[in-house]
Amino acid sequence: MPGIDSLLIDSLPVIISSIEIKTISKDQLIPKYEIKGQTFSYIVFNQTLTDSLFLIYSTIPINLNRSINHKDSSIFLPSISPLKPQLYELGNSGDFKPFEGLNSKGSISRAISIGSNQDAVLTSSLNLQLSGKLGRSTELRASITDNNIPVQSDGYSQQLREFDRVYIELENQDFGLLRAGDYNMIGKDNYFLKFDKRISGAGIYSQLAWEENQIPFQLEGGIARGKFTRNRFAGQEGNQGPYKLTGANGERFVIIISGSEKVYIDGVLMKRGQQFDYVMDYNAGEIIFTNLQPITKEKRIAVEFQYTEQNYLRSVAFGSVAFQNSSLNTRVQFYSEQDSKNQSLVQDLSDTEKSILNSVGDKISNANISTIFPSAFSEGLLLYELRDSLGFDSVLVFSQDTSRQLYQASFSFVGQNQGDYELSQSQENGRVFKWLAPINGVRQGSYSPIRQLVAPNQLQVFTFQNEWKISENQNLKFDLAFSKNDINLFSDIDKSNDIGAAGRALYSAKGKIKKWEWFGDLNFEFNQDNFRTIERIRRVEFARDWNLPLEYNGETQITGVEFGFKKGENRIAYGVDFLQINAFQGLKNRLETKAKSDKQNLDLHASWLSTRDSIGNSQFLREQVLYRYNIKPNFWLGLKSIGEYNVRRLDLDNSLLSTSYAFLQNDAFFGFGDTAASFVEMFYSNRRDDTASLGLYKNFSQANTYGLKSSFKTQFNGKLQLFINSRNLKIFLPIEKEVERTISSRINYVQRFFKNAIISTTFYETGAGREARRNYNYVEVPAGTGTYTHTDYNGNGLKELDEFEIAPNPDQAKFIRIFTPSNEYVRTNLNKFGQNLNIQAPYKWKNEEGFRKNLAYFSLLLNYQLNRKTLLEGSENKLNPFDKIENDSLIVSLNNTSRASLFFNRSSSLFGVDYTYLVSDNRNLLSFGVEKRASIENSLNLRYRIIDALLFRTTVKVVDKSNLSQNFTSRNFSIYETGNLYSLSYQANAKFLLTTSFEWNNQNGDSEDPATLKQQDFGFDLNYNLAESVNLIAQTNYILNQFEGEVNSPLAFDMLDGLRPGKNGTWNLSLQRTIRKNILVSLSYNGRVSENNPPIHTGSLQVKAFF
Repeated sequence: MPGIDSLLIDSLPVIISSIEIKTISKDQLIPKYEIKGQTFSYIVFNQTLTDSLFLIYSTIPINLNRSINHKDSSIFLPSISPLKPQLYELGNSGDFKPFEGLNSKGSISRAISIGSNQDAVLTSSLNLQLSGKLGRSTELRASITDNNIPVQSDGYSQQLREFDRVYIELENQDFGLLRAGDYNMIGKDNYFLKFDKRISGAGIYSQLAWEENQIPFQLEGGIARGKFTRNRFAGQEGNQGPYKLTGANGERFVIIISGSEKVYIDGVLMKRGQQFDYVMDYNAGEIIFTNLQPITKEKRIAVEFQYTEQNYLRSVAFGSVAFQNSSLNTRVQFYSEQDSKNQSLVQDLSDTEKSILNSVGDKISNANISTIFPSAFSEGLLLYELRDSLGFDSVLVFSQDTSRQLYQASFSFVGQNQGDYELSQSQENGRVFKWLAPINGVRQGSYSPIRQLVAPNQLQVFTFQNEWKISENQNLKFDLAFSKNDINLFSDIDKSNDIGAAGRALYSAKGKIKKWEWFGDLNFEFNQDNFRTIERIRRVEFARDWNLPLEYNGETQITGVEFGFKKGENRIAYGVDFLQINAFQGLKNRLETKAKSDKQNLDLHASWLSTRDSIGNSQFLREQVLYRYNIKPNFWLGLKSIGEYNVRRLDLDNSLLSTSYAFLQNDAFFGFGDTAASFVEMFYSNRRDDTASLGLYKNFSQANTYGLKSSFKTQFNGKLQLFINSRNLKIFLPIEKEVERTISSRINYVQRFFKNAIISTTFYETGAGREARRNYNYVEVPAGTGTYTHTDYNGNGLKELDEFEIAPNPDQAKFIRIFTPSNEYVRTNLNKFGQNLNIQAPYKWKNEEGFRKNLAYFSLLLNYQLNRKTLLEGSENKLNPFDKIENDSLIVSLNNTSRASLFFNRSSSLFGVDYTYLVSDNRNLLSFGVEKRASIENSLNLRYRIIDALLFRTTVKVVDKSNLSQNFTSRNFSIYETGNLYSLSYQANAKFLLTTSFEWNNQNGDSEDPATLKQQDFGFDLNYNLAESVNLIAQTNYILNQFEGEVNSPLAFDMLDGLRPGKNGTWNLSLQRTIRKNILVSLSYNGRVSENNPPIHTGSLQVKAFF
């Protein structure tokens, strides 16, 4: 064993050749030492050391001193005893350790909930992360999350977290990589086969190699989780959103796959996040731009994304094989994405519907079917009668008359004045439609009781690539691709246009002339009219760059050449491209220059496009110049210019077409400071837009923009971030309008004073947007998984919108509220303001005398939050968030909360007092009007420890709350409440806590049917906690309600909190038990009983294992 002059290195054998000793300064040191022990496990130094040392070594992961037997001899040769006749006895092998040898964390749980007022509900969740090595050369990486209620990330931050995902990777140095689960299948090295597809499947990535040759191959496949589409639209002046996104087939309500979107403004890729350019509401299918990215009428917006489509099971497959060496790279790839026409998911196609799809061929818009069918009366269904009205027969009219023949119908949005029905205001739980009579033969509605059938489709792409490295400075590349696009797998009609081809050839060369490197490219590209790609392959504004229709996706032939020079960050290049599409011909000249020195930066892009087609010609000139001059290292100024001049003329008379336009935008900016720390930058922009009118260019609009952005640290450890953008727009055509002023701003200010004794946080934001009037309905879910409960106040057997309340007990929570935006949008003015002030005297003041000592016992917390959207009136948005709202009809949404809390002796365990004043005002514009909830609450809390084990608490509160609904008069009420709570807690040790309480509460309700309540609540709580193994909580309450008024009303439900007049009892029991340190068993039991009503019991059991 090691002696007192030695150092134990490790309990495992040490590899002598791996030992390395360094000093504290990391210098190499070779002292005199010996390694001793049978397994070389300790070190003996033969010299005196005067410095701290780092000892670096490797071990053999086997204890060579331990005896090892292939089998346990005691199993076969047991001790023979009359008291123990058995041959083998299973002993305690220790705690169970799942995934031993791997880095693991997470949990798995299973739970069941049952009750006398509900069916059994099963819930489960899994969250597991694994990493580590399996053997000598195989590494495992896995992330598995699974919840029975899938939830998407909100899209308000740059980083997203998936709630339901299975992902496993196995990587072997010899074999390659195996990937399985939910992941993104990406193709990026193939010009004609670019994609980023979210799938649930598996993939293999490997290669064969000999000498300098390699054959990499991969094979992937699975079920597609989303379908790709692209939305293009122009920004609206001063409207930050939300902008509604639609599906590839015009679907109005889509769920976007989180993180799948790419957002472009004027061809530039944006970044997601509140602190960047935009945020997403994936579940609503909407995008909102932050105030840091002001939206104007000139902004060209493109959003590419994947969305869930559950019409058919959609499979994807991708395969790739290549041959590579130092001079040759040949690759063959195949991609297939198709619907399984015999595995429809949300639509169950009948033989008739399949026949319709078979007959329409590629004209899918003609595959419409009626959604009207007879139905028996059922509670919760929205049913209609077929009546004759104004000479029109078979008109649907909402009805609950059980004596008539009733029908079910679903309605589709078909466009304004293209249908005969519109949404009507109704108290029913769901969307009710009403018929509108045509006027002068013009339809007045936007909906029809029809459904367009969705046809299964298929898209396959095959590509061949060959890249040849001619020499060190020359490359030649060929691409050839074929596609098959069948948009209706049910039909054999119109199959002649399914297959298309495309190709590309690219020759590149480079060299040096003195200190400059020259480069040149020659390329040719073509694609047939029927060729289709998985996703976009060219620039996002390719069509606009060539004066083509924005959604053009047909035949093209492009020939191009480019030549230039570069040195470091300096570059100049000139290129010429020629595009031909049947009779259309376009010639584009391009110039690009980048120049950079110590003080100056120049970035120039210019192009001149000349086109001709069968009816006319065009000249399209574009320029973009950015110049920046650094006067000093921390002081700069610059100029920026963006201009376009697009002239389109008709050959017949050389007249100017109305699609001609021109604009010129000039910007100037200057700033100072360090952009990585503190800086200020101010800017000014002037833009003039001209349009063609009556054969001449005329000034359409003119805009001036002023702005400031800064971020700098202040004294006393503070930080201020500021962004202000003010734009004045004057429109002259078709009629002159008043100047429209839009201000977008954001201020974030954090300040600390007196060594954090005072901490102030201020947030302010203003802007404009567009909001949809919202409809909502309630959907029934398993008990305990919802939020709302239903009470049939009027006894008509129908579930009406004014009969749903927030459930006070889990067994009553059987409904969730679903919001559906309408087609009616309103312009809104947005104001946000937040102020948080925390005042706490320094702790050391308590040790001083006089005023400071007394002041140290007090602390103050102030918080104010305002978030309001109002209808935008006039031509400019309002900046003052505190402007009085004259009429509730101007409100779109309002959340206004202020809280003030004053604490005395807050940190003391003996005695303390605190007072809280809370005011809240919440309003929302719904389809039937504004719904308002407001409250004012005063509360005073006192605590006093009588002895160490005995704590007395009392709370006095006064609450004044009101509820207002424009459409439901039964929900218009106010409640004035006073109450007092007394509690006494006994805690002899950390394991045991016993609390008794008494509370009286008086409420006066004012409505159409006034009500009063005198309530007495006697309570008993028990809490037993045994370290980390057992936690027991028991609670019981006896509640006496003396209620006068109409019991079956929203007012009574709010006052009684879901209980009944008279005697009521509630009890709760919760038990948690930890088993073997990594298994948690939780048992809960809840019950309640009211006078003249049977008791209701609810229980749940959960088992949760931690890894």
